Amino acid sequence: MSSRRPPQDVIKRKIRNGVTTSNLSSQATKSPKRLNRPHQKQPRSAGLLSLSHLLSGNIYSYRTPTKIIVFLTITTVLLVFLYQTVLPFASRHFASLHWSFSNTSLEEIDFKSSGWRLPDAEVLQKYGSDICNIERVSFNNLPEARFETEFRFKKPVLVTFPNGAADWTEPGLWSRSELSKAYSKWTIHSGQSLEIVRTGGNARHASSFQEFLTNLMADKKTGTLEPMHYVFDRSFYGRSNLPKTLHLPKYFEVSSSEDDSVFFLGSSMTGVVFHKHSDTWNGVVYGSKRWFLYPNTKTPPGGVHHGFSVLEWVDHVYPNLTDVDKPIECVQQPGEILYLPEGTYHATLNLGDTIAVAMQKKNAVTKAELLSYEESSEAVMKIGRVLYDLGKYSQSLPWHIRAIKMDPFFVVAYIHLAKTFSALRDYKKAETTFKKAIQLSPNLWDTYKEYGEFLLKQGRHQDALPVYKKGTELMPDMVPFWFYYKLCQLQTGDLEGAEKSEKMIADLKARTQIERN
Repeated sequence: MSSRRPPQDVIKRKIRNGVTTSNLSSQATKSPKRLNRPHQKQPRSAGLLSLSHLLSGNIYSYRTPTKIIVFLTITTVLLVFLYQTVLPFASRHFASLHWSFSNTSLEEIDFKSSGWRLPDAEVLQKYGSDICNIERVSFNNLPEARFETEFRFKKPVLVTFPNGAADWTEPGLWSRSELSKAYSKWTIHSGQSLEIVRTGGNARHASSFQEFLTNLMADKKTGTLEPMHYVFDRSFYGRSNLPKTLHLPKYFEVSSSEDDSVFFLGSSMTGVVFHKHSDTWNGVVYGSKRWFLYPNTKTPPGGVHHGFSVLEWVDHVYPNLTDVDKPIECVQQPGEILYLPEGTYHATLNLGDTIAVAMQKKNAVTKAELLSYEESSEAVMKIGRVLYDLGKYSQSLPWHIRAIKMDPFFVVAYIHLAKTFSALRDYKKAETTFKKAIQLSPNLWDTYKEYGEFLLKQGRHQDALPVYKKGTELMPDMVPFWFYYKLCQLQTGDLEGAEKSEKMIADLKARTQIERN
């Protein structure tokens, strides 16, 4: 059966309304809801694009020019919004993530897992340095023959390793937790930068390893920023199992008959002042160590007779040095081994918790260790001291003056010059020179000891009182300071203070007796 055809008047009306005969039959088969009804007003929402269509980009479902224009307009607005707001935020966010990742090296991650602390930003800003004029050579490029001919007894070198300390030891056994577990009850010796060198490289304060880690490692000296305790121990390493972890290049191999070992452990701003000795190498397992070096023909400014702590030297002497007097220096990174030829003057400053081991030859083998080189203010002052000890004060005087002229920071030379002026009965110049020494190095207890004696010899107990008081603050465990402080208190009528000082003396003597037993 054929389908019914629409009446002629209906066809004409459809044609007038834009519907042709060719599509009339197809529209007739569709649901009435899908037919266009131009005269029927559509809801406002009907002309808007749905979010799902927008995101899917289904532009083909909208065939009228008006809807396409609306779609393009909304898309443009969204793209502008993304470009100006979302993308910059994401860019900054991912750039930050990338910066953090790229600046967190494998060594840093390994350091954090070790339990030791990295230096804080303030320490790095004040004491860190990019200067390095010590040659760095990879272990892979430093065979024994090259080391012996190019560096042995000639110049320092920093030896680097592809895998850091893991190439010459087992870093995990040097971690805080492993050392604490293995050696917590062992006795270890620590001290401060100046006192360690003053006593010939032997730290005097004994404690258990655990006590050092828990209580002493961050303890700072009164009036200074320098921690009081830096492990500088000559027996701990040799008694431990750590030597079994070493597998060194042949030119660094250890001989028990020829080498002395030193174990180092300290927090930021610990270290040692200038000194020198026989051939040595120093390997840092964790942390960083800033080195200051001078050849054996040039005494470090400030002298090697312990006028400054290492921090005082860096803070007060180093910034005032001319280019001629500046040291050779570098920051030794974890895993590197530094070789120092015999007789090289050196001082160190740790950045972050630093743990290291060094080997020193027991005996000097070169002729470099002579005192009579003209460039050495140290040698000049020693000549003056010898003449002073012989009672030849007038002959001693010009040698001390010459030493100070060579090195204006030579605090110990000022002390000996003041003593020489006093021996020659020029008390005014003596006192002026003592005060100059205190001005140069306010925390050097030697000056207060000598200046106090100078004042007591003149019967000036009132003037000596603050001098000895300062001495007790700098060296609270030193009985002579308390003894003379008590004497000044008695002479000036401070009986209550003298009684307290006497009690302190008794406590110190009792403590010393216990330590000896």
